[in-house]
Amino acid sequence: MHHVGRAQVQGSAFTDTVTAAYTGADLLLTLATLDASFGGDHLATWATDAVAVITAGRSSWTTINATGEMVRLSGTRLVSAVLIGADHSDESLGVTHTPHSHEAEAPLQDLHSNP
Repeated sequence: MHHVGRAQVQGSAFTDTVTAAYTGADLLLTLATLDASFGGDHLATWATDAVAVITAGRSSWTTINATGEMVRLSGTRLVSAVLIGADHSDESLGVTHTPHSHEAEAPLQDLHSNP
């Protein structure tokens, strides 16, 4: 067994190949789709940080919220989100305002709060 990120994993040919590539690279980018029926615990074995990619009009609030929860529960830090396919007239900059302050922008995890 060895450590990848914060998780302890058993060796395999695939794991050894990825570990060799990771140790020799400046950046390792992994694209993964999360499924609520499988969870996201494995994310901690791949990376310490994650970026969510959300498709406008195809991602429901429930799916976005569940994905965020899976990432957080895995111990992986959700550092950003990218919205793909936004309407060209959208001027929201992807942020919301908290109900208590019209000056501050709400963090990503507060996007579901009611104004």
